[in-house]
Amino acid sequence: MPTIHPRPRFFLLRVSPLRVSASICSLFPVPCSRFWLLMNGTGNISVRDTEGGAILAVKVVPGASRDRVVGPLGDALKVATSAPPEKGKANAAVGAILAKALGLDRRAVELAGGASSPRKEFLLRGLSAGEARRRLEAMP
Repeated sequence: MPTIHPRPRFFLLRVSPLRVSASICSLFPVPCSRFWLLMNGTGNISVRDTEGGAILAVKVVPGASRDRVVGPLGDALKVATSAPPEKGKANAAVGAILAKALGLDRRAVELAGGASSPRKEFLLRGLSAGEARRRLEAMP
């Protein structure tokens, strides 16, 4: 007869596009780590090589409560910033967030497309697509 543990050691994590929720489940032993869940889907993020570096697809959420890399959202990396979406302030803030998260100089990250759209493409100078993907997976 199987032993019933008084405190489950694992959680089953369910994802919705807007939030992460955890529910106790002992049938599917998944490590309890929000980071593991968020950055586990980096294989779907669109990163491609160009002459100048790698192009990264980003979904920007301006006017958020804090600046952070949220995680993968479909084929893009979701980044939230507290900067308002006016006069390129949010674009500059997202460039700085990406540079810090990927360990690049701020000048190595620049907007390549989608200046007025929530879906943008950023050029990561000096990185190949493979190196950019590796840094995304290792992101703290």
